[in-house]
Order: sequence, then C-alpha cells, then structure tokens
Amino acid sequence: MILLGGIACEVPGAPDTRNPLDDPSLPWMTDGSPRQGPPLAIVLHTTSGRRGALLDTPPPPSSRAEQYARYQAGTARDVSWDFTVDLDGTVVQHNDPSAPCGGHKSARYSWHAGSVNSWTLGIEVVQQRDGAVYAVQLQVVVALVRHLCGHYGIPLRIPVDGAGKPWSAPIFEVVSTKRGGRQQRWAGVLGHCNVTTPDSRGPWDPGDHVRGALLRAGFEGYDVTGIAREKLF
Repeated sequence: MILLGGIACEVPGAPDTRNPLDDPSLPWMTDGSPRQGPPLAIVLHTTSGRRGALLDTPPPPSSRAEQYARYQAGTARDVSWDFTVDLDGTVVQHNDPSAPCGGHKSARYSWHAGSVNSWTLGIEVVQQRDGAVYAVQLQVVVALVRHLCGHYGIPLRIPVDGAGKPWSAPIFEVVSTKRGGRQQRWAGVLGHCNVTTPDSRGPWDPGDHVRGALLRAGFEGYDVTGIAREKLF
C-alpha cells in the first residue's frame, strides 16, 4: 500500500509497496517544505544518472530502496524525494504528498529538483552500479507513475523532440546553477534532465529506458521543441 492523503491504496501493477506507517523501520523524509497545492507534474530520477543497459533477466532481490530511505532521512544534505522503485520492483514511500506525515503539521513537498519542487513529485529509480535497470522494474515505475497521475490529474505525457525521442535537456531556460533555476510550470512527467542545468546531472537522468517504457505504455509524447514560445500552464 501507499498513502495518498492519509488513505492507504493499492497500486495496480506494483505488488510490493512499503511505507513508514506499515513498516516502522522505514523513516519519513526529513527535508521538505509546506505544500501549497496538489502536484502538477512528476520528476523521474535515477540513482546514478548514468547510461546503462536495459536487462530482461529477473532482477535480484534488493534492499537498496530501504537504504535510500534511511540515507535521505539521516544525511546532512538538503535532499528528499517521495518514492523509490528498487531493482526488484519494490516501491518504498518516503512522503505522503497530500497529508501531514513524519510529525509535520501540514503536507510537504520534497527537495529533489530545485525550483520545480513546490509543484512536483520526485520518484527515484534504483540503478545497478553500471547504470543498468530491469524491464520488470520499469513496469512497476510505469504502474506507479500512472497511478499517481490518475490520482492527481496529471497528464500522461512526457517531453519528446520532433522525432518522438525523449527530450533530454531543460524544457525552458534554467536561470541558475546546479540546483536548478526559475522554471515555468509544465504538467506531465518530466526527467531530472528537463528541469536542471546540464552540468547538474546530465542527459541520462533518468535516461531513455525509463521514459521509453512510459511511451510504450501509451503515455503521450509531447513535442517540446517549440515550447519556449508557448505558455502551456
């Protein structure tokens, strides 16, 4: 189960989901800020931001999502995100985007992608050390993203170029440094590479495998090559 607005719900296609309410060994995120409204977009991240293989073999059992939960709750860095999808497809929740949790008095947004944090959710996809991800794992990513989009009314679309290939650069001009800059709002499913400067994480966060899985699952590819001249939201 995951918690949305304090209500436990199943995610079809994600059979192993865990949250700190069900498993007290998992901490809630500790960094964040009060949320002023529902999320308009989802930002996908990968743990290494490196290009790697897409593996069709069965994934190994993994506890790295739980390790990342403890890391983000205990590190001195200002970093947090809402969900992690492990190599074996386990989903670990770190934050309820719509309800107070972890001792806070209000719902909070996580600190995962700079200036877009206040209107987005952050999902981290665990990679092997060489950057590889698993096909079974990405099926769960699709299921989680689809469920969150349905719950919050987020369009099932991702940025692509004129040829339909996932767009791997900022959509709008990012006016700042590594933590991101002033970013116009865009409703849909973004990659970290779409909202931060290229010297921050580069074009392989989250890479083509993750976003390709969304396109194959029926998400719309939205051509953003002319987006800077439009006001989309």
